[in-house]
Amino acid sequence: MDQDTLAETFLDQAEWRERKAAEFPDDERNTAAAKHLRALAATANEVDQTLLTAAEELFEDAPDIEVWTEMLRQEGFASEHSSAAEFVKAFISKRSSGH
Repeated sequence: MDQDTLAETFLDQAEWRERKAAEFPDDERNTAAAKHLRALAATANEVDQTLLTAAEELFEDAPDIEVWTEMLRQEGFASEHSSAAEFVKAFISKRSSGH
């Protein structure tokens, strides 16, 4: 994974949230989550490549991919990391601790 791929991941999730916001216009959480995900994408270029490599190495195991996907779904709802680097660090921490 590189910085561009990480940014694209956040942008894809933001676009999905925007579609959900259109589908459920009375629920403002999707719009807020999309905005937050776009902000994370804007910080992806600040994530050190060694951190991205460490996260990528965890993707060899299916449960790790599931955790990554669930973290993306929850971002802007149950969690709001301050930057892309903080999101990646949280993923590594969660997987390294056996969760």
